[in-house]
Amino acid sequence: MGLLIHIDPIMNILFLDNINLDSEEWITLNKSSDINILPFRYSESIDPEYYSVVDLIVSRYSNLSAKMLSKFKNLKFVVLASVTYRWVDLQYCRQNAITVCNCPTYNTSSTANFAISQALSLLSYTQIFYSIRNSGNGIWHMGGTQRSDISGKVAVVIGKGNIGSKIEARLNVFEVQTFSFNSKSSIKEIEHSLSFADIVFIAVPLTKNTKNYFSSERLSLLKKGCILVSISPGEVIDEESLYNCLKDKKIGGAVLDSFQGEPFDEPSNMFLEFSKLKNVFTTQHVAWNTDYSEKMLQIELSKTVESCLSGLPINVVREVSEE
Repeated sequence: MGLLIHIDPIMNILFLDNINLDSEEWITLNKSSDINILPFRYSESIDPEYYSVVDLIVSRYSNLSAKMLSKFKNLKFVVLASVTYRWVDLQYCRQNAITVCNCPTYNTSSTANFAISQALSLLSYTQIFYSIRNSGNGIWHMGGTQRSDISGKVAVVIGKGNIGSKIEARLNVFEVQTFSFNSKSSIKEIEHSLSFADIVFIAVPLTKNTKNYFSSERLSLLKKGCILVSISPGEVIDEESLYNCLKDKKIGGAVLDSFQGEPFDEPSNMFLEFSKLKNVFTTQHVAWNTDYSEKMLQIELSKTVESCLSGLPINVVREVSEE
C-alpha cells in the first residue's frame, strides 16, 4: 500500500497542456463532487488567482521548473500525461512535499509495434523502393529484387522494461533469435552479443548510467550490415559516432525516433545530417503517437489522477534524476 496523503474535500485541478477530456474516463471522473477542473491554461497565461488554489497540475510538455512550481502555494500533486519527467524539477518537488506521478505504460504497445514495423521496413526498403518505382514507371518485374527478411535473424534488445519486453515478445512471433539485457546484465555478455547481432533494439530510459551508452567504442562492436533501432532518448547514443558509422556504411542502417536536445525550436544539425542518409529512417519522436496509445493514456491518466484524489497516488516517480 502506498503512502496515505491527506487531501482537502475539494481538489482544484489545473491542466497546463491541451489534453482530451472527452473520454468516458474523464467524464466519469468529472462527475465527482470532490474535484473542480479549472479552465485550461498554457503555462505562460495562467491566471494569477490560480496560484493560491491549485492542488493538482496535469501536464504533458510544460516546463515545470522550480520557479514555475514555487508560484503554486497549495500544490500537492503533479501528474504527467507522459512517461518522461525530465521537464519537472523533482528536487524542488521533494523538498516541498509535492508528489509527482507519471503514466509509464500507456504507450508501450504502440512504441514496440513502431520499433518492429520500422525494422521490417528498413530491411525491405530496397525491394519496396524499386518495386514502387517500377510500378510508377509502368514496368513489371516479376519477383523484384530480393529483400532481407527479419525471420531467422539475431536480435539484441537493450532494455527489459515495459517496452523492451514487448519488443522481445513480438520478435519471437517473427522467429527471431533474441537476446535481451537490462542494467543488471553482464557488460561482457552484452558486448559479445552486440558483435554478432543482425538487429539491435535500444529501449532504455535516459539515466546517468545510460547517457552515451552507445559510445563510439560500443558502436564499433556492431558487425557490418547490422541495423540499429532506437526508441530511446537521443542522449543514449553518441550521435556523431553513429553518423560516421552509417555514412561510412560500417553498419547497415538505423531507425532513430529521438535526438539529443529535444524538444527543438529548429531541427538540430545532427537530425538534418541523419535525414540525408539513405540507410537511415529519421522520425520526430512519433513512436508513441497512435490512436491506441491515446486511448490508453486517457485510462492511465484518469486512474492516476483518481488515485491522487483518494490520497493513495500510483505511478509515483521515485528517481532523483532522469538526466
